[in-house]
Amino acid sequence: MDPVIAQQLGLAHPLARHLDDFLTDLANAGASAHTLRASVVRNALPEAFAAQFSLSHLAWLITYPLAGWLGGSAGFTLTWSVLAALTGTGAIGALLLWPRHDGRGTPTGPTAPTRHTPSPDRSALTEAA
Repeated sequence: MDPVIAQQLGLAHPLARHLDDFLTDLANAGASAHTLRASVVRNALPEAFAAQFSLSHLAWLITYPLAGWLGGSAGFTLTWSVLAALTGTGAIGALLLWPRHDGRGTPTGPTAPTRHTPSPDRSALTEAA
């Protein structure tokens, strides 16, 4: 948990965990581009970004109508279960299909998420000025 969130809201606050998760996601927002750049040679970047864009939008094209149709006709419990199964299948497929090395001797694959680090307290600097 981010120390500023823990100090300001407290660990028991119902929104503390969600705010911490949001800030972590915000800090990791550009990680996809870094992963692509680290895995692809420079002259193949346009093709890699086009492929990533196409695959992500294909997933949206399939799951959005599926969620709407299933949610309206079969209920939210079944819809959630089907979408969770699709998510699990995609995660397992990525783990099985993602190359362990990119051919340059450096390991590739998912990296540990970066935690949001609070900026230093600048109130003392402001008071001194």
